[in-house]
Amino acid sequence: MKAHRILIVFLVVVVPFVTYLLLPGFEERLAMLMREGQSREVAAELEQHVAAGDKRPTILATLGRAYQAEASGKLGRAIEIMETYVSLRPRDPEGFRALAGLYAAANRPHAMVTAQALLVAVSPTRGDVSRLLGLYRIYGRFDEERDELLLEMRSQPALESADLLRLGELLAAKGETAAAIDVLIRADDRLDPDQEHARLLLFELLASSGRSSEAVERAKRWLVNWRKPWLATRFVRRLARGSPEQDLDSLAAVAGALHPESKLYFAQILVENGRRASASRLLSLDRIQARIETSPAPTTKDISAFLAAVRAIDDPALIWQAFAAVLKKPSAGVAQVYLAEVLANQFGYAAISAAPSWLPFDALSHKTQFSVRLAIQENNDLLARKLLQEIDLHKLSPDDQRAWVALMTQSFSDEIAFRALMSLRDRGKLPINLLPSYAALAARLSHVKEYTLAIDELNRL
Repeated sequence: MKAHRILIVFLVVVVPFVTYLLLPGFEERLAMLMREGQSREVAAELEQHVAAGDKRPTILATLGRAYQAEASGKLGRAIEIMETYVSLRPRDPEGFRALAGLYAAANRPHAMVTAQALLVAVSPTRGDVSRLLGLYRIYGRFDEERDELLLEMRSQPALESADLLRLGELLAAKGETAAAIDVLIRADDRLDPDQEHARLLLFELLASSGRSSEAVERAKRWLVNWRKPWLATRFVRRLARGSPEQDLDSLAAVAGALHPESKLYFAQILVENGRRASASRLLSLDRIQARIETSPAPTTKDISAFLAAVRAIDDPALIWQAFAAVLKKPSAGVAQVYLAEVLANQFGYAAISAAPSWLPFDALSHKTQFSVRLAIQENNDLLARKLLQEIDLHKLSPDDQRAWVALMTQSFSDEIAFRALMSLRDRGKLPINLLPSYAALAARLSHVKEYTLAIDELNRL
């Protein structure tokens, strides 16, 4: 009997109580309905609560989400609810995020941007900041982009390096150079190593504001990483337009070391901008010139480097200076002939009319065509003919081979030059490149048979 009573009490009292405890609460039940897609039922029930004066933020937030989820899209009421909600919870970023989405759905762009700005003010995450920046640009609100967001947040981690670059560009466009430099320096430390645009702008701003030494120190690091000659050229050209020699020389030296194949071009840029002294230092011209003037027998390598540097800085007077120095050296015959040929080619053989008596014959023998021209200049036809006949045409370049024919006609006559070519042809030693010259001489001298044979061979070739 006692056990029977306990069972009755359990069924009547305990079971209903436990069942009540296990029933879902009001908010949990609403959440379940939302998950099941019954947003309309949720909205209807919550509207009753709101009408009865229940405007708790949780109720309003759920009601706003319910309307937002409805297929019928009661955007006006959803916006009204969320506006009330954020007024009660002004520090809740999710409320502003939802409100911005509703404004976007309702095609209210300015309200959407404002809601996004309030969201960023409450919780400036990187994604939300980037979205707000994009909205400012889309709708042309550049002052707000610069002043209300970028400037206020320039020290915040939520700004990405691209945003800092954008701020630097905006400040530079307004002439606020110092502020732009500060922003771009901060961006420089955060940008990918290969990013060029921001660094080019920073270099330009530093150089234009008289801070070329800072520009050079940063450019050195960038150029080592980039390894791009055209960027080195751009930096050198910019500093050449106006910067202290020390800074220009420092940058040019690094550019030349990284890109030795472009060193002559860098020097030409410096000369074009009136920086001849810097160009000379870049090419080490003083050192090369001193080596030529002090060495008892300068090498052809020294002479070639010297001539390349002189051409780059466009100062041919230095060639005459070096020529005068090497003429005094008894053992510098190769350098003497080398420089004499350069001067003759540049200024004409008459310019070195006194030189042949000073130039050693053994050195001239290695420069046969130059020696022939010197002999012709001195009217020494006998020597010119002797030298021409000793030349091995197969060791000459095509251009030099054609020059040999021209010298033959100048020193001898068309007929003798033709006979020399015909002799080579009969022995199978006439270079192919000289067939046109042979045919031209045959035509000029009316040797029809030889002309026809030469043309037939050219056609076959």
